[in-house]
Amino acid sequence: MRLVVHIGGMRTACSAVQRGLAANLKPLRASGVTVPTAGRASVGGDRVAHDLLAPLSAGDEAAASAAWRELIEEISAAPQDTAVVTSALLAITAAEPATRKTLDAALNGVRDAGIDVTVLYVVRDQLTQLNGWYVDRVAALVETHTFAVFSHQAVRSGELNLHRVFHPWYAGPPRFVALPYPSLVSGDPLTNLLKAADVDVPAERLRPTGLKNPPLLGPLGVEAVRLLGHHLRSIDPAFDPGSSLARQIADLALERAAAAGWAGGGYWGWSPTQARQVAHRLQGPNRTFAKAVWDSDWPLTMPVEREATAVPLLRAPVSELTEIQRFASTLVRNYLEIRSGVRPTEPKPAAEPAQQGAVTGTSDKPVRAGGGGGGGGQRAGGGRRKRAARQRAGKPAGAGGNAAGRRQRRGGRATP
Repeated sequence: MRLVVHIGGMRTACSAVQRGLAANLKPLRASGVTVPTAGRASVGGDRVAHDLLAPLSAGDEAAASAAWRELIEEISAAPQDTAVVTSALLAITAAEPATRKTLDAALNGVRDAGIDVTVLYVVRDQLTQLNGWYVDRVAALVETHTFAVFSHQAVRSGELNLHRVFHPWYAGPPRFVALPYPSLVSGDPLTNLLKAADVDVPAERLRPTGLKNPPLLGPLGVEAVRLLGHHLRSIDPAFDPGSSLARQIADLALERAAAAGWAGGGYWGWSPTQARQVAHRLQGPNRTFAKAVWDSDWPLTMPVEREATAVPLLRAPVSELTEIQRFASTLVRNYLEIRSGVRPTEPKPAAEPAQQGAVTGTSDKPVRAGGGGGGGGQRAGGGRRKRAARQRAGKPAGAGGNAAGRRQRRGGRATP
């Protein structure tokens, strides 16, 4: 018996491989390949993911070890001679020294049971990979930091250093296979992955599923959902992004961001200067990794000259800030409604723009506290007139005219 462990990494068409496995369970079994049920997580009916095999913290180790034992029992009793499991979370497990020990112990347990192990990792340039992973984590309400903070932490952790993460596997066991991302997606991903792992399944037996490109958050969408994540944690200190309630809100957020025109993709958090610095830092480890696993130079291009498209929240147009605040506030209300067993209300249409001269806090010209946004006639008694105007517009009398300031007061703290 042989076990192929596909460990990702993140943003390397893992979902396409997992959809391919789910769509081809019967032809794979007929070809001598089983996709075990042990270790599977509930990720939707159209794909298979063995995420329960991946301990992401010390608290997950016991459950993950139990899942690996169940996996060994299942594949040892299977009539097929090859088993395939897949989880992008295993790449995170491999990169963290604390959880790596649990993963290595699990793989040793598989080999002790007389099962050969092949670990397969799909390699993508780290700049694109980390950028996409950030957008995914924001969309899932996991990440609330800015890209600058997130990327700094990731680079500093060493998890982008492929040589550091994978050098213990160069000489095996287990057998380690690194597949460049372009080779995976130049055709059907599952077919290409099985071929790279030396799993002999005739391509004509498999139903290709190809790549799907779900809507990704664009620059304003990232900031809107990041703000939502802050608000949810402010009103619910026990907020859990992995809960079914959080996933419902994340789905609603993506749907409404797309309706607002904020989900067309195109987010790029790296500036050329930052990208060049990180690429230079990774150049040596990447060359060492490529020489060890492919006996060649590093084959992937780093997009260091691509201009950043990220829009810091406080630099967004004031009109967009108003809509972003409304987007986040409505979804917070929906979160509380669903938690209370109430059907979530749909967002109300945006209010009509106020007539020129009214103080709304949404013009592109900032309104100064204690003075008018217009001429000198606003000086005397200006504070009383502003409060009255805000009350007529449905705003609290104490709210400032600047949308960013209102965002910080209602959110309880400034977005980092």
